[in-house]
Amino acid sequence: MSAQGVVLSVRTPEAGTHSDRADIALVLLDESNWNLLRERKNKVAIDLDSWREPDWSVVRHCLAVGYENEGKEAVRSGGSEKVATRMPETMAELASPVPGRDTSRFTLLSILPSPHGYGFSGMSGGAVYAIEESDTGMADEENLVPIGIVYEGFPGSTKEGGSNEEGSMGTIFNDRDIFIRALTLTPNTFDDWLHGSRLWE
Repeated sequence: MSAQGVVLSVRTPEAGTHSDRADIALVLLDESNWNLLRERKNKVAIDLDSWREPDWSVVRHCLAVGYENEGKEAVRSGGSEKVATRMPETMAELASPVPGRDTSRFTLLSILPSPHGYGFSGMSGGAVYAIEESDTGMADEENLVPIGIVYEGFPGSTKEGGSNEEGSMGTIFNDRDIFIRALTLTPNTFDDWLHGSRLWE
């Protein structure tokens, strides 16, 4: 891509539409907007031009990141009021076939021994990274490879009973579960999304 960046947002299918297709929105950023994100908010782009496939033989867990809907609050910062919320860095086991050109989506699933205290509604659009596990068991930038974009997370709420517009899926998971659905992200799949959008018109 050029100096301009593309930001994408993912929304799950509307309840009752009988569609399993996520709604992907892409927005082209000009240089000034990208500089604002990079310099003021310390954002780093996922560079698909230098993307490599993970070594799947050493990948057992993945890391999903995104902002929670729950716990949002207005805070004063820099003389103005802003919305703040937690950004969970959520590690879970890869529970589906390896993402690739022929696999448009994948899932992460882990069951913890005790409640984790997070609701995963709102994480849509966040990145998912494969963790190439080393002998030390530590994850750093060198062994995190971007492989997907979150489009749904459960449980959606920390409140008893789940809710958060989860429908029947919300009754399946409890506060010890981590279940993330994600769209596969590779240079080829991103090109498909981009050429299917109106950014090229």
